[in-house]
Amino acid sequence: MPKIQGTLADVSTQYVLIDPDTYEMKVEKIDIDEKPASAEMPAGQYTYIITSRVDMPGTDHHNKPVREYISWFKKDGNVNEYSKVNLKRYFEAILGEDEANRDDLDTDELIGGRFLAEIRIETYTRNDGVEGQSNKLKNIVALD
Repeated sequence: MPKIQGTLADVSTQYVLIDPDTYEMKVEKIDIDEKPASAEMPAGQYTYIITSRVDMPGTDHHNKPVREYISWFKKDGNVNEYSKVNLKRYFEAILGEDEANRDDLDTDELIGGRFLAEIRIETYTRNDGVEGQSNKLKNIVALD
């Protein structure tokens, strides 16, 4: 097994939040997290996980990731209309408004797409009751 050269003592594993501001972003990948059927949720529940990175070379936050989780269904099994709006923001910003209204959209079309977004820091409560903070994307729009 290869040995690590040097030391990891000066390496931090703590995630550093991106400062609130407006950034140029690029979609890196889109994963789908499918949930198995349970007493609380019917089968077929899934969440889009969109990973975008700050695309501004020369800045402190260049290439830092932000993930957005878009749950397509509510717990009652109905489509989450708010999630449709969230996903459409990406299509409009990257493909344009006309293209975002096509019937044959594929999330793969977003990969590599660039857009402008406001990054905010939001506080949330984890399942264990501990408060945490994360970056959230707001106001996703097309680059000029």
